[in-house]
Amino acid sequence: MPKVRPVVGRRAQRAQRHNPLHRPQIEVQTASVEQVVPALAKLGTGPDAPPVDTGDKVWALASVSTLLADDHEPHRRLLLAHQVVGRVLYALESDTNLEVRREASGALRNLCLSSRSTDTLGELANKRAVEIVLQVLRWAALGLQSHERRLERTRAPLLAERERLRTKPVEQMNRKERRLAAKLAQGRVPDTAADAMADFDGDDAQGTLDFHGWGADADASLAGMGSAAAQCLVEMCESLVTVLTCFCEASDKLLARVLQWDWHEPRGTALAGEALCAWLCQALHLGVHAASGAPSAADPACVVPQIALGIASAQALSAITDEEGMAQALAGLGPGPGRAPMPSPAQLRDARERGAARLAILADASALLQRDAAPRPAMLGAAAGGVLVNVLRNARNDAEDAPAVRSEPLSAFVHEALLQQLVTLLAPASVDSVKDDAVALLEMCLELVADLASVLGTPLDTVHSGTALASVPVTEEGGLGDWVVARCMRSTLVETLLRLATPHESSAAESPGAARRAIETRALAALQNLLLRLAHFAPPPPSQWPEDDEEMLQRIALWRAWFGTSYLDGADPAQSASDMGTMLRTLWDQVFAIAAHWASVDSVANAAPGTSDMDVSVAQDGLAMVDAGLGALWAMARVLEGQLPLTQDDEAAPWVSALAAAYDSAQDASVRVKSIGTLACLARSQYYRVHGASAPPPVYERVYAELASFWLQVAAHVPDADTLTAVLNAIVDTYANEMAPWDGVYAQVHMQSKLKALVPSLSAIAKRVDRHADGPLYAAAMESVQNLRAFLDYRASLR
Repeated sequence: MPKVRPVVGRRAQRAQRHNPLHRPQIEVQTASVEQVVPALAKLGTGPDAPPVDTGDKVWALASVSTLLADDHEPHRRLLLAHQVVGRVLYALESDTNLEVRREASGALRNLCLSSRSTDTLGELANKRAVEIVLQVLRWAALGLQSHERRLERTRAPLLAERERLRTKPVEQMNRKERRLAAKLAQGRVPDTAADAMADFDGDDAQGTLDFHGWGADADASLAGMGSAAAQCLVEMCESLVTVLTCFCEASDKLLARVLQWDWHEPRGTALAGEALCAWLCQALHLGVHAASGAPSAADPACVVPQIALGIASAQALSAITDEEGMAQALAGLGPGPGRAPMPSPAQLRDARERGAARLAILADASALLQRDAAPRPAMLGAAAGGVLVNVLRNARNDAEDAPAVRSEPLSAFVHEALLQQLVTLLAPASVDSVKDDAVALLEMCLELVADLASVLGTPLDTVHSGTALASVPVTEEGGLGDWVVARCMRSTLVETLLRLATPHESSAAESPGAARRAIETRALAALQNLLLRLAHFAPPPPSQWPEDDEEMLQRIALWRAWFGTSYLDGADPAQSASDMGTMLRTLWDQVFAIAAHWASVDSVANAAPGTSDMDVSVAQDGLAMVDAGLGALWAMARVLEGQLPLTQDDEAAPWVSALAAAYDSAQDASVRVKSIGTLACLARSQYYRVHGASAPPPVYERVYAELASFWLQVAAHVPDADTLTAVLNAIVDTYANEMAPWDGVYAQVHMQSKLKALVPSLSAIAKRVDRHADGPLYAAAMESVQNLRAFLDYRASLR
């Protein structure tokens, strides 16, 4: 499923910002690679390098950034061959001039975003890029914290002079004093930030960075620095935070290095990893302040860069809070990542207060996600909302330590406020009416819906999928309560996602349809996640049926009444119909049509195995749409317990053969598993009872037999352990009840003897899984084989 990425579609603006030859009212050609390489060679890689003029250094770094922003692979390889990594890092580390650091950080950012493999990030890490980036971010925060105080000290003599001149008669003033008095009378203090580019300094040996509050002075410091200097500093921070996000997403090893860096905070004042969360939240606060349009906000020229810094900071927080320990550190609920020592109760109490303040900043940012908001502030709100969802998913959510936003449980805030904001914002959205930033905003909102869907209702880790239904509230009237998943299904969200996911005639075009496919893919992925979350609460399969649990059986009856499948419990089919069941079956037809459309596109049907994830093509997007469509179909089949028609116009329904064909042509295990899971549900369909029949008609019998043969064919040629687990679970679940109306085909196709003969080969496939590299898969595969053996013994005992 698509995730929020550090790139937000502003590559063109980055290229323009870093154009080294751009001057007002001067038209010149962009620097060529032949001009840039000699200039790059002048930059040193260590302290023994000859000095370089600041202007030449800025020009060279900005030229490198411009070339990298073009994302031209030959240029990137040429620059790498001329040690661009070491030269840029040394300039960033050794020179404190704001323009130099701004251009060096921009070059570093574009290098990370344009790299085609992890080799470049590995080289950066080997040359201490992680430590240099974090060191410069600390330098920037310390400088912003103290700059306002230095400005006040500089202005103090001028203010004293103003007081003296106010009491001096005009006739006693000389000409210079009169001019100064006139300026001071108008409230104009002479500019003290004329050379802010060189004067800004974060290397205050006596200063201690207030990690949890340096952003409070940042606005005043930026305003006092002058427009150009402030813009340089903010853009530098934005670029470095994006680089940090690239490191965090590249590998667990780089993420650990980022989290373990020593911020030099006072001992015992922060949890492990909390300093980084605090820095990013303070930077996010700057973006929120600028986006809010407050009277005390920064210079108008600095508003857009500050919002961009806020977006980058939120995306970095989203990347690091995917790790459970960091989510707890951000919320102040635990010791942090890794094997951090457990803090004392007093330290933990203080950490919770700081964590609550950070969650409040994120909640304020998410409030920017409004229908009438400009795209960039709304993108900031969407990015902050993604962080809150991560915290809700990964932080502890028990009654005592549940994270809260201003005394409101975070779960309630996300399920109520954030979800409603998304539903309202997406309702009028149309692929044809959005462009530029609005497209990026729509993509981010759809990704946020996909992430949010996974935390709706009871947390996944607290209940097994077979018993999750027990956590659904029951009303006094005896129906399922008004829980958040039900509200989503009844809202306009499903209709909106389906509308955005429906392909247009131009969607299959290679280049013109790329932007449209990006939205359609994300919309279908969000719909899939929402339906999968609903399926998490569905009744268990026959092999896990709670025979003696009366309370659970009662809830299953309520579930079936809600979805119109009560005839499975013996109710009159004519009185079992329900609006929710009708809606889901209509949605089934529509999602199947979307998946079938993309499966029929030539480039998708003929896609070569191993298509790279980096290729933005019709084939890659089409395969993603088929995968998401199959996931949505499996979820609906699971919710309805397979109660979907197996016939259409007295013939087998098209989805039966289509799902079998999807399995045969699948290039990865995900599609195979989803196809098998959906067919396993359909194999238990008794939908003929809706039309008054008490026994399966011949066409149903034929489909039952075809599916039984399909299971044997798959089991005889299992390609991997994921498929092994899926097909064995499908067989056991389908034929666990020997009294089922489809069970006759078990003997008809001689399934008992054929499965028994396959047990040794199936067991060998399960044992080939590396238990150390993929423990969960090994356990699932071995369990499925053991279940098959027990199942075969049970069926043998029935003779």
